[in-house]
Amino acid sequence: PVAAAWEREKEEMGKCLSVPASEFVIYVRTGDRKYAGTDANVKIVLHDDHENRSEAITLDNFLRDDFERGALDQFEVPKKKVGRLGKVARIEFWRDDAGMGSAWYVDKVVVENRRTNAMFVFPVFRWVRADYHYMIVHLDTSLPQFDQYPDQRRMELEEKRKTYVFCQKAPGMPAQHDFLRWVLSIDDTDCRNWIVERRTEGGHLWFEELKIKNRLGPRFKWRMESGDGTASRACIVPTYNGERSFSFENELNAFFGNASTP
Repeated sequence: PVAAAWEREKEEMGKCLSVPASEFVIYVRTGDRKYAGTDANVKIVLHDDHENRSEAITLDNFLRDDFERGALDQFEVPKKKVGRLGKVARIEFWRDDAGMGSAWYVDKVVVENRRTNAMFVFPVFRWVRADYHYMIVHLDTSLPQFDQYPDQRRMELEEKRKTYVFCQKAPGMPAQHDFLRWVLSIDDTDCRNWIVERRTEGGHLWFEELKIKNRLGPRFKWRMESGDGTASRACIVPTYNGERSFSFENELNAFFGNASTP
């Protein structure tokens, strides 16, 4: 089954190929999870097994919406960016928090050397934080005690621990998982709709647009649930005629003050 899946993956990559324009091609598989796609700017650096490295490569195809949920994107690497790069041993990549939806879940990155017909696979399978440089080695296999990037490992373990936070909802009651639930009441008089932005400590996670049917001041309740327990802040952005106008960044305390935990 693994071999068959890999053959299907190679066939799909082959469909992406056009006239060869460079020696290296980078394929990025965005995950199929909800809100996995991103509008952020993504850059990558290739490192070979002799400590040579490429320049920072911007992963962007002109006039194309890259990194959509479940998509496989192909990027031609300009020759001047890689120089005399040998066997790719690891990659370094990062994103910013630009765009309305900058959260990004990556399945894997594959680098192809067209000159040698070599394929280098870099499994990711994680949410990518904004402005953090991820280092992934070829096939990403090593024992924990031999991890080449212990700081990155500690950071990711700490994020995973937050998923299993327990809290006591009432005195004398057993502890249970803290889903970080809030009920938010909005009094809307001018806005046609609201965009509620949920963030993690790593940056934007997703946006949710709330349609307001009546502009004359309905009371609207919305429940926000975080199953992974990583939400650390939220921001409400009113929009007029579908365009973002201003942000309630200074009203975060008021937002949480008006929220209630069921």
